[in-house]
Amino acid sequence: MKQPAVFRRSYLIRSFIAVSCFAVAALLSGVVDPVAAISENTLLELDIPNVLALTADSSVEMNFTPTPGGTFMKKSTNVTVTTNNMTGYVLQVADQDSNTDLSHLLPTVSHRIQSISSNATESNFPTNSWGLSLDQTNFQAIPLNANPLTIAGTATGPVAGERKTVTFGAKVNADLTSGTYHDTVVFTAIANYVPTPTFSGITTMQQMTTGICNAETKPTKEATQSTTDHTEDTNLVPETTLTDTRDGKSYIIRKLADGNCWMSQNLALSPDGNTTYTEADTDLHDGRTFTAPAEAEDGSEWSLNGSDGPGYAIPYPGIAYIQNGTTPSSTGQPLEATGNFYNWPMATAGARDVNGNNLIYANSGEAADSICPKGWRLPPADGDKSYKNLLVSSYNLPTNSGAALLASPFNFLFAGWFGSENNDSNDYHDQGSGGVLIASTIHSGMNASANTIFIEEFFSNQWAAPFGRGFSVRCVAR
Repeated sequence: MKQPAVFRRSYLIRSFIAVSCFAVAALLSGVVDPVAAISENTLLELDIPNVLALTADSSVEMNFTPTPGGTFMKKSTNVTVTTNNMTGYVLQVADQDSNTDLSHLLPTVSHRIQSISSNATESNFPTNSWGLSLDQTNFQAIPLNANPLTIAGTATGPVAGERKTVTFGAKVNADLTSGTYHDTVVFTAIANYVPTPTFSGITTMQQMTTGICNAETKPTKEATQSTTDHTEDTNLVPETTLTDTRDGKSYIIRKLADGNCWMSQNLALSPDGNTTYTEADTDLHDGRTFTAPAEAEDGSEWSLNGSDGPGYAIPYPGIAYIQNGTTPSSTGQPLEATGNFYNWPMATAGARDVNGNNLIYANSGEAADSICPKGWRLPPADGDKSYKNLLVSSYNLPTNSGAALLASPFNFLFAGWFGSENNDSNDYHDQGSGGVLIASTIHSGMNASANTIFIEEFFSNQWAAPFGRGFSVRCVAR
């Protein structure tokens, strides 16, 4: 008589590969110097999502010729798993429900073949029962759906066609009603959890993502002590040091009480005039590139309206560091580094051309791009990632909180600014007494809005200043 056991596996496989390529075209005319060379970067991105594939025999059939004392049979199926998941997978088996009996196809037949209740081998296998084995010799009970049995897996990385053999055994005698007895067993492959990296999982500014920032604990507004170890303690401020791939300079990064990740140092990117930045390394979008100029010479004339285009200045050694946020010094620690001074066209990666025309706005007078690293942006005048939200809404600081801004966790500096004042020559101003940070929002006409000014006794959130003056830049993670 034919008494097969039938097993089903269910799975979903879904995969795609998206490739984005940006073609670069060059038009040449005239005489070309064979020694000269130009180059452009082309960004190639391959987006490969997780793939999980599972195959198994659709059924296992055993044809018995039962005897009064019982006849034992076994039959195997191979279950194969393929996945590109970086943390591997686990493979489980269980009955489809809480009833592990093999039941007759005819519901009127009351006979059942029950799962064994304890481990057994062929020599002591109970009559009119069934079980499974992972080594073809030692059999165990069929696991309930609510308590699946893990039978294979790995945590070390992708696998291709990894196979596991599962053997089903049964012993029946002639007391059973003839016919087909069946049940459904489900094999399930599960991709292991891939933890979102925290600060400790990245080394560069360009690796920062929303997920990484969110994975770090948001500190309370009272927290001032930083930690470089991942923690769930909200009384500590998460901190790390990341390198800007564009020039190898490093910056202290902190997650603050507004839930955002901020630079705790001023930007010090120093283009040489021959470097073209792309969206692969810089806060640029839609295929834009930005060839930044070299440093402006001390005393060079920056037009107040920014009509002479992007420019920046490097502070001279005597003001390269600001000790305790207020005292210019020739040496210092990373948190004391002044950083460079950028006019608004430079800070926004060319949002204003040499004729004073506004070029790049996302909406409502917002510069869409910046010279921040990829994954970072200039703070806007208002909203979630603004200084206003950080200092007023999240930390509830009054405007006369200059001293608090110099201390941890902010560590702002009275770095001063660069440019002309009262129509005099461009120079460095207010080192040790004030500092201005650029925002992405335009104020009106000749002025750039929401440059947040920090002075010893107070700060302002909506301080308008000319496009052409050079101020400090700090970036917030996008």
